[in-house]
Amino acid sequence: MGLDHQLDEKVQVTYKYRIYPSKEQEKELFRTIGVCKGAYNIGLYYCIERYRNNKEHTSKFDLNYYYKELASTEERAWLKTVHSQILQNVSSRIMAAFNMFFKKLNHFPKFKGKHDVRSFTYPQSGFKLTNKNKKIYLSGIGNVKIVYHRPIIGKIKTCTVYHNACNQWFVSFVAIQSKEEFYKKSNATKVVGIDLGLDDFLVLSDGYYVPNQDFYRRKEKKIKKLSRRKDKKQKGSRNREKARLRLAKAHQQIKNRRSDFLWKLCHHLVNNYLVIGLEDIESVSFMTSNHSLAKSEYDVSWSMFRSRLEYESYKYQTLIGFVDKNNTTQNCCQCGKKVQKDISVRTHKCPYCGIVLNRDLNAAINILNRIPKEWRFDLDSTAGNAGIHAHGDTTSTTVMVPAMTPLQIASCIIEVGRY
Repeated sequence: MGLDHQLDEKVQVTYKYRIYPSKEQEKELFRTIGVCKGAYNIGLYYCIERYRNNKEHTSKFDLNYYYKELASTEERAWLKTVHSQILQNVSSRIMAAFNMFFKKLNHFPKFKGKHDVRSFTYPQSGFKLTNKNKKIYLSGIGNVKIVYHRPIIGKIKTCTVYHNACNQWFVSFVAIQSKEEFYKKSNATKVVGIDLGLDDFLVLSDGYYVPNQDFYRRKEKKIKKLSRRKDKKQKGSRNREKARLRLAKAHQQIKNRRSDFLWKLCHHLVNNYLVIGLEDIESVSFMTSNHSLAKSEYDVSWSMFRSRLEYESYKYQTLIGFVDKNNTTQNCCQCGKKVQKDISVRTHKCPYCGIVLNRDLNAAINILNRIPKEWRFDLDSTAGNAGIHAHGDTTSTTVMVPAMTPLQIASCIIEVGRY
């Protein structure tokens, strides 16, 4: 039993590492970011004025030549203080911003302010790992200490240095891997439907569920307190910067714990289920329209879960089926009849066939039944683990209600992510 995926010959993979620059190196890093910000604004102004005066579009090569001419002048000699390829990457960023605008995917490019640029990139050269991977050499910066916690597989193409709001420095490498290096094979054989919610983060059609972690809710009081303290400090003072840093670290902690939880959960799912049925959460808009649920929806991060599950599925060669979300909760999973119920009603009780079960579990089974027939390779044997016997015909489905059980891997994640 296998899946015929069309595998890419080469795949880009990003590796992220923490770096610890010295005070002098940190000054140079900030100066390089400042040069990039200035170069971006100069290049953007040049593109706008050139089109306004001559009706000519500017290419990446035109910008590179313009930077070279400017660097030879005394007024703009500071452009020569950074590696030449860093300026070439600034040209690429300007062109990417215009391309997004022309494709109507973003607004017109804006000039960058003081904190709008936080990174710079070496596209091809100007960097290398030294001292047995304990340090990284950055052109114009020097040898910077790096925490090389995992090896890089593949050929390194680019290196990006960036600084976050918590005053932490990172470096990310883009490596090109062959399909033999990147793709892995999942040994899973089961098919499952997943219902996403706010009470429980997700419920599987085989009865397992993952409780909502409430990462933001648990820290909400502390964040409000830190935010009030920051607002009371005088603008521009050192105390305000210290308060801002404490607030940023609290937000970063939430982000890191949520990210760790989602990666581990997605990895577990693709290693245990060959085909996963999921609601089309892009079309879920009733949560954001309800102001009382907006914060809870933000906290669960469904879109982040979906994107990471798609990545893991792509890597482990499993399938994800996005099904229509309409009436997955209202329809009965056994007889198919519509049983109208309010969002506050957490139990599905069908007056037609008499089945009683959790409403989210009912929705998960309906999602499983909506997975396309061609993806159900051997559903009678694989779905037996969930007590479900169906081939897409919901009217003839026989459901043996599985016991609601916490997912074991999720229990470990909860302990790791608990405050």
